[in-house]
Formats: sequence, structure tokens, C-alpha cells
Amino acid sequence: MTPSTVRTETAARTDAALPGAHSFTAALCGFLGSTAATTVVMVLLSAM
Repeated sequence: MTPSTVRTETAARTDAALPGAHSFTAALCGFLGSTAATTVVMVLLSAM
């Protein structure tokens, strides 16, 4: 293996890991947002 091949493989692995991280972050934000919205709705309904 030449040094350029090693660098390419490392870059490919790094790039492949990033979409998963972004996907996890998006899912976490969606979950927290929906949990907060549900909590607000429940508080408003209990105040009636």
C-alpha cells in the first residue's frame, strides 16, 4: 500500500461516519422537540 492509498481509505472512513452522526443528531433533535411539544400540550390541557 502506498501512503496515498492509506490517506484515501482513512478519508473514506471518516466521511462514511459523518452521515450517521448527522442522522443521529437529527433524530435526537426531533425526539426532544416532539417531547417538549407534547409536554406543553399536556400542561395546557391540565390547566383547563
